[in-house]
Amino acid sequence: MQRLFASLLFCAVATFASAQSREITVTDTDAMRANAAKHAQQVDAAVGLTGEQKPRVNEVYMVVERRLAAMDQRFDKAGMSPEDRAVEMKSQWVGVEQMVEFQLAQILTPDQITKWHEAIK
Repeated sequence: MQRLFASLLFCAVATFASAQSREITVTDTDAMRANAAKHAQQVDAAVGLTGEQKPRVNEVYMVVERRLAAMDQRFDKAGMSPEDRAVEMKSQWVGVEQMVEFQLAQILTPDQITKWHEAIK
């Protein structure tokens, strides 16, 4: 009976530990903030953001940075090769770009959106 209990306890602890190791925790870094700021500055240079728009556009790109960091962690935990990562990222970039486009459309004016599309051609 003790053996059965010990086995069940081991399985429970192992399951809990493996579930914990799969958690993805993203912490904002200076590099992420700098990259988001760089992208927000590119949008600003192209369309002339207002003071109200600047932090909102920056946050859009911080969300992108967090999403990329989370994907990188998942790829690491899955032990994906660089080749597998590249294949997976192709489909992921489509979603990231669509999310950015949708968010910018919520922040920018129609004239600014037109300018932005011209700038990224």
